[in-house]
Amino acid sequence: MAARNSLKDYGLVSCLIAIEPNSLLATDLGHSKRSLSFMGRGKYKLTQDENTFEIIHDPYSETVVFMVKAAEKSVGYMKSGATAKSLGCFKVYHSNVFNEFVAGQDEYIVPLR
Repeated sequence: MAARNSLKDYGLVSCLIAIEPNSLLATDLGHSKRSLSFMGRGKYKLTQDENTFEIIHDPYSETVVFMVKAAEKSVGYMKSGATAKSLGCFKVYHSNVFNEFVAGQDEYIVPLR
């Protein structure tokens, strides 16, 4: 469960960064993102071709793509005409579809030693 939660958090942080990538908040969120990923001791492994070292599957990048695409479809619209892009990120984060996607990444969890 902890691995799934960290991958979900990674997706949420990435989605929020995508809204305004050059902001101070995005810089701070970027630090969180790195700590949740593989090299920051994340819980998931990347799969690479043994000969070419080409990445075959990256649960982190797959999660970001999934979340950002889904969030773009769930933007919040205000009476004033303004939009709330972050609302889409939170809607996806709490959705059953996202939970199912993250559960589908379980085969890439690094076993505890």
